[in-house]
Amino acid sequence: MIGRLHALTDARQDRAPLEVVAATVGAGAPVVQVPAKGCTDRELFDFAERVTALCAAAGALCLVDDRVDVALRPAGRPVVRHDDQGRPAAPLGPAVGAVATAVEVPVVAIGGVPAARVPALLAAGAWGVTVVGAVSDAVDPAVAVRELLRALGEPA
Repeated sequence: MIGRLHALTDARQDRAPLEVVAATVGAGAPVVQVPAKGCTDRELFDFAERVTALCAAAGALCLVDDRVDVALRPAGRPVVRHDDQGRPAAPLGPAVGAVATAVEVPVVAIGGVPAARVPALLAAGAWGVTVVGAVSDAVDPAVAVRELLRALGEPA
């Protein structure tokens, strides 16, 4: 089964993104997602290669968002498809519950998920969460990851 905590990162962060990824997987995050936004193909490929190496060393999974061509390059990373059609966002808890009851695959909630919201999302039917700012904006990303893992009921 896929990990319950997905940390979404990208090469455009103000902080050194690879340092954030290293701290994230070092603290136990089982999945790191690399979005395909705001960079050239070469930058994305290079960044994904570096993230994959950090993930592999820590036993974590690296997912590439939306770009099968990058994901299928030598490392064979999985791809996650997002719906970026500009639709209004539904309230996260009810939306998660509706999706979780309609599908037979793990539902991973994304969007504005601090550790304090995790119990409600799990109660609504989410298997896990994808976070961006909760980790990348944290003073100490490793501490934030451990807090999220504890909220998910995972070893931290």
